[in-house]
Amino acid sequence: PAIAGANDALAVGAEFGLAAPATVHAALPDWFTDDVYLPADHVVTQVNESRGAHAVEVQTRGEVLGLAPQAQAAMLAAGWTEHHYSPVDTRGGASMYYRKGNRSATLAMARGGAGQVRIMYNFATLGG
Repeated sequence: PAIAGANDALAVGAEFGLAAPATVHAALPDWFTDDVYLPADHVVTQVNESRGAHAVEVQTRGEVLGLAPQAQAAMLAAGWTEHHYSPVDTRGGASMYYRKGNRSATLAMARGGAGQVRIMYNFATLGG
């Protein structure tokens, strides 16, 4: 079950054949910088901020195997250094970890059902 706050919402259970609750879409936060990969047709489904850590979840159309290399290419082109890239895991998801200056970005992708992909972003400031 999802509890939607003022800045977040999450549809849960759709990938398991459960009826998904109505989702209230969140806005992309100001701290989400334009040097981070973001599909053009994304919908923001969740935003969390806690003690210096920031997280965003978006949903987009496509397949993990197609979006993962796009994300990798965009992050590298924007000057991020890749520390981990796994384009496919045993559940059909992908994960990647990048650093740029004192920032880190982790992207995780998972199938969201019906031709959708969920992309979870976690951001942190390193050393401070």
